[in-house]
Amino acid sequence: MKLTWVEKWKIYWFQCNYDEKEIPKSKHFRWQPKAKVWYTKDYRIANALINYADEKTKELINKLYEIEKSLPKVIKEPRKKPERKPKYDWTITELMDPEYNRYNLLQY
Repeated sequence: MKLTWVEKWKIYWFQCNYDEKEIPKSKHFRWQPKAKVWYTKDYRIANALINYADEKTKELINKLYEIEKSLPKVIKEPRKKPERKPKYDWTITELMDPEYNRYNLLQY
């Protein structure tokens, strides 16, 4: 089993035997049927199999984690829903009032 970084396609490439297919599958790697290898583009997913990585790939993954730690964390505020305006300018109590002329509401 071997995990390598492929610069040409910008992916982490995991090669293993058919008997060992559950290892990358359980770590959310994707299967490439033409090349018959497992791959991922995310270094966080590749980090799960860092024990099988070559030195160059280990250095790259560790470097990306250091960069991520140095970045400030951005906290997004929840989006506020716009206030809904009433469809009509009258209330239900006005409609229930028998003395209120509700036919005036229907005039344009």
